[in-house]
Amino acid sequence: MIASVLAILLAIDPTHSSARFSVEHVFVQHVEGSVPILRGTVDVPAGSLIPRRVSAQLDAAQLRTDDPDRDDALRSAEWFDTARFPTWSFVSTAIVPDARGIRIDGMLTVHGVTQPE
Repeated sequence: MIASVLAILLAIDPTHSSARFSVEHVFVQHVEGSVPILRGTVDVPAGSLIPRRVSAQLDAAQLRTDDPDRDDALRSAEWFDTARFPTWSFVSTAIVPDARGIRIDGMLTVHGVTQPE
């Protein structure tokens, strides 16, 4: 008897992937940006379109908000200190369908500190 495939583990393609973010700055300005994904995996149960787990390593040193001065400030030791902490990691804790597709909640590690995001 041949066992059926229970899940598919897919590698994230770094050349076509990035993590996007959006924040309110000083309650007035809306800032959007991206952080390239260096590598990661998506674990999809067989027969499903919704993953059960996502993990990724992000290239914090390449963080972009389309404002070079702000990007330099964010990468500096005053903020994310990407010289000392060049990568961030993300591991999903919940993946649920929503009105826009799926929402992925998880734990983000920045500066060696892990917190829910």
